[in-house]
Amino acid sequence: MQQEDLCQYPAHIRVEEKEKVVQSVSEHCRNVAEYASYSMSSLGLKSTAYLAGLLHDMGKYTSLYKEYLDRASSGEKVIRGSVNHTFSGVIYLLERYHGKDKSTISRLTCEILAFAVGSHHGEFDCVDINGMSGFEYRRMKDRHEILYWDARNNFISLCAQEDEIDRLFADSLKEIESILRKVRALGKKRMATYILGLVARMVLSSVIDADRRDTAEFMMNRRLSSTAGDCSLWSGLSESLTINMANFQADTPINKARAYFSDACYQSGKHHEGGIYRLTLPTGAGKTLSSLRYALSNAESFNKKHVIFVLPLLSVLEQNSSVIRKYVGNDSIILEHHSNFVNDVSTEDALDEYELLMDTWDSPIIITTPVQLLNTLCSGKTSSIRRMKALANSVIVIDEVQSLPKKTLYMFNASLNYLAYVCGATIVLSSATQPVFDTVEIPLKISEPSDIVPFDEMRNAIFKRTVVHDATTKYGMSLEELEEFSSDKFSDVQSMLIICNTKSTAIKLFDRVRQRNRGVEVFHLSASMCMKHRTDTVERIKRCLVDKVKMICVSTQLVEAGVDLSFQRVIRVLAGMDNVAQSAGRCNRSGDYGALCDVFLVNLKEGEENLKMLKEIYASQRSTQD
Repeated sequence: MQQEDLCQYPAHIRVEEKEKVVQSVSEHCRNVAEYASYSMSSLGLKSTAYLAGLLHDMGKYTSLYKEYLDRASSGEKVIRGSVNHTFSGVIYLLERYHGKDKSTISRLTCEILAFAVGSHHGEFDCVDINGMSGFEYRRMKDRHEILYWDARNNFISLCAQEDEIDRLFADSLKEIESILRKVRALGKKRMATYILGLVARMVLSSVIDADRRDTAEFMMNRRLSSTAGDCSLWSGLSESLTINMANFQADTPINKARAYFSDACYQSGKHHEGGIYRLTLPTGAGKTLSSLRYALSNAESFNKKHVIFVLPLLSVLEQNSSVIRKYVGNDSIILEHHSNFVNDVSTEDALDEYELLMDTWDSPIIITTPVQLLNTLCSGKTSSIRRMKALANSVIVIDEVQSLPKKTLYMFNASLNYLAYVCGATIVLSSATQPVFDTVEIPLKISEPSDIVPFDEMRNAIFKRTVVHDATTKYGMSLEELEEFSSDKFSDVQSMLIICNTKSTAIKLFDRVRQRNRGVEVFHLSASMCMKHRTDTVERIKRCLVDKVKMICVSTQLVEAGVDLSFQRVIRVLAGMDNVAQSAGRCNRSGDYGALCDVFLVNLKEGEENLKMLKEIYASQRSTQD
């Protein structure tokens, strides 16, 4: 049977020394089924993924596809995708398991499988904007045109008999029933329907990745190694980090508190198999290293696949990725996937390997942004769908979580609930100013106990290094008045930071301050600066702070969360209270200026800053004033 399949129905052909080497459809489908099943084992979807992988290329069992592949492998120009091979598996599933006499769970299981089979080269709409069913469109396809009966009969004869398919479907049905129980436990029907879509997408992710992997291995004639983490890797990294942390001098009250928080995170990581937890520490308490210790401890204790750091602000991302790389000590196991990362590779093979890792996230430690996380969960691109399986059974640390856009909140909450309580992920919400995500219409299901480090009033009080002064007025300041105010407040300090709400306000104020303070170092920071320029500017600021050079920095809000800079005085243009608290975290960060330092809250006259496109900041201003 295998030999007949090999001769008649090839899935792929490679040419070696002018000889054609053939991979049969049967071999490819079985390999994809095995890979997909393995990747979904931690979710309890082994049979579902296996069956979807087995059926995904049923449509290649036709003379049309064989002729197409023969021409392509002989060097002829062919139109990629001109032979439809994805509809046959969908039709087979719908005909066999989706009739009116079938149960609701049978039809749901069938649709999840059919979606994975039919979308492995590109998603289709289950229901489009006009209310048309993508399943029915495929079911009603002219079966003679795609040689459906040839594909079906050849598949059953040469690849998998129907009794095996029926057994797999019965097992898949049980798996989906088990998943449904987890989904129902999350409550809210609206959230449950969204999560079912994520279940279908996760199965599709496993099929896409398995299909691409097996195809690449055959065409390159070598196995691709997986670099996902295992217990031995996490154990070594965790032990190494603990040793490095022991070298820190706990010689001040702040450093002693940081050491305590770090050790508490390490211990907590050993007890959270999965769920959603908060890491709430004061600004300057060392959240980056503490969250890294927690993540490695949790990955080691529960054999997690990946540790994924999601960093909303590019300024924080650049800084924290540098810290993570320094303390992990092995760049080869870290993947950065974001718009600012410049991959300095010297060979085409190295570039190919990096691009493959970006598509799969098959790296132990991943550093990325909310944009890429949401792409992975929602984008229709097959590369985004492919990497979704990496989120299951992983540790996901979302830093500065208060910075996430409010308009994505419901989708974000439902997705994290799915990852934590269906996919076994451990999720950490890290911030000094935790937002309230568990009381909205689509709430986050926070685990108990919710805090990785319980609130400690005595140790938190150690981080009180500032006094906030309300310098707002009824009508607000003009930029000229703010310049005068800042000049007055700069007269008795060594360094000062001014944080504005908009890039336009920041650059205008920067020009005014620079003109007024000739002979003083004046810096400007903004997200509109390229990464190299911004990084160089931050380094120059740090040198001035260390060398006690008199300096002023005028910045947008990119500097207020997580950036390791410590000024003697801060002025913050009116925004939300969380912004004020984060801005205060850039003042007297380690108590290095001795006594309590001042943070001034000011407001601008109407018309001095344009917040029409920044509605969240405008609303936060109103709340703070109230």
